[in-house]
Amino acid sequence: MFLRFLLAFGVGWIARMIEESLTATGWGGPMTILTGWIIIVFLSGFFALAAVFIGQLLSFPAVVAVWTRAGFWTLLLAIPPALVLAFSAKLGLRTIDPISNYSLMDLWPNSLCHFFIIFPFANLAVKSKVKRDIPPPLPITELGNR
Repeated sequence: MFLRFLLAFGVGWIARMIEESLTATGWGGPMTILTGWIIIVFLSGFFALAAVFIGQLLSFPAVVAVWTRAGFWTLLLAIPPALVLAFSAKLGLRTIDPISNYSLMDLWPNSLCHFFIIFPFANLAVKSKVKRDIPPPLPITELGNR
């Protein structure tokens, strides 16, 4: 579970840094850069923990069976929210603050996009290659002798 968190954190941090580098339009001094990095680390950790936790809550047998059968194709679920973030200005989700000249996006669309980018990586469906030591079922003839 810790490795899933680290993978999700890394993906979330990279996605946030790319978004920050593409949308940081204002300069408020060195403290702007420092606090931006602190916020990025905090939010990436929060979304990674949330994705791992919600993934554990969704461990119903039917959901696990479908998710595991999909395998690495589940990573494609991260593409639509990444595209929404990339084209958020064209979609009208991002505005420029007239006073500070910062490129701003509302909290909920931004948070949901980052969560859904991280979620497939935090809950990556890997088929287990470990053989379980489950004895084979007994033949019907041996069941009657017991």
